[in-house]
Amino acid sequence: MRKFILVFAGLCFAFAGHAALDATLLKSELMLRGAPASTRTELAIIAPVAYTTNAATTVVKAIGEYYGKGELVIAASGNADPAYTNIFTVVSGTNATLTGTTTTLATYTHAANDTSVKALEIDFDAVTGTHWGVLQVGETGNDSNYAFSVTLYHDAIGTAAISVTGDAVDKMPYQGTAAIVVEYGAVKKGADGFSGTVQIQSATTSGGSYTNVTGLSTTFTNTAGGSAVIPYDTTSGKRYLKAVYTTTNDVTDISVWINGYK
Repeated sequence: MRKFILVFAGLCFAFAGHAALDATLLKSELMLRGAPASTRTELAIIAPVAYTTNAATTVVKAIGEYYGKGELVIAASGNADPAYTNIFTVVSGTNATLTGTTTTLATYTHAANDTSVKALEIDFDAVTGTHWGVLQVGETGNDSNYAFSVTLYHDAIGTAAISVTGDAVDKMPYQGTAAIVVEYGAVKKGADGFSGTVQIQSATTSGGSYTNVTGLSTTFTNTAGGSAVIPYDTTSGKRYLKAVYTTTNDVTDISVWINGYK
């Protein structure tokens, strides 16, 4: 009987120890996640134009105004002249006139009797130099009228200040000191003066009035992306937490997590 009691007591101790370990496992909980709003913008590079004589057109833009992938759409009408061709070339270079050394990004040849719409993709994040542009060379043939246009569809840089508030997190199950981790991605190309701040707020109830918690904030300006850790004593302050993200322009991904023992 004594042996049975000792064995039973040992099993109870083992189960209690296992339960204690389960109660203090490291947990991670999402507080906030945000991503830049994608605003597709239409820009006329060469406005719809009708030509009856040989002509050449060059339109140049600064690369810094664009990021991500854009579609350059060339629309051209047919031409009765069998000798007619018209070449559109997209290039990048190191000056505003695209003289000197240039890199060809895409090219399209429009031929006679070919009423068509052609889309050329441009990855602005991969383009080198300071400027890019469309070169429409003087066409051959052209015994009759024709018309064409060149339009760029691209993502616009988010320049407006924004504020994003995450969901409420109950801190009561957490023990000791937790780590609030802020992670943010690289700022989109062409964004100037970027600055972002994450502020932790608290309230006594989930749907209550939230106020800033002193010392629980971080500000970042590194355009290459990065992370920050905010230590937090879960035994202090009000029960519910929220993360609030404010930024000068909506140009980067961000996430905020609380990591601690439960």
